[in-house]
Amino acid sequence: MRRLTGRQNVNFITLLVILVFLPACSEPLPDETRLRQAVAAMEKAVEAKQTGPILDYLAKDFLGNEMYHKANIRGILLLQFHQNRYIHVYLRIVELNIKDAQAHLQVQVILAGRDKKIIPEHARILVIDSDWLKRDGEWRVIKARWKDALYHS
Repeated sequence: MRRLTGRQNVNFITLLVILVFLPACSEPLPDETRLRQAVAAMEKAVEAKQTGPILDYLAKDFLGNEMYHKANIRGILLLQFHQNRYIHVYLRIVELNIKDAQAHLQVQVILAGRDKKIIPEHARILVIDSDWLKRDGEWRVIKARWKDALYHS
């Protein structure tokens, strides 16, 4: 085994210190960026038909439309994933307000489902209002209300 020279030793130790401490010195992402990333991750998870990443962003005490708990959302997702071979999500964040450890987001969503690769067979346009809470440094949805944009004004 080849031994490092004194200069190589210093370079190696310097590199090791940089690799270990650099992540600790980096600035945490702003809350707005973290919330936008969370929404994007949930969007990708729906298209990939993965419940885990979506449910990870829901708080344990989540309540949707004043009656659905986290376990209900899992069931709803699994049913939609089963009924639609392909799912596409198009979303736009309309409103994002942050105050201390609370945030409110309003998102307009188009969900398109299909069984074949060519044309969507059905779609829904939703408006989703969600309230987020930052607990232990992580943002989680505590409440969500959704309505069909075509049938409610």
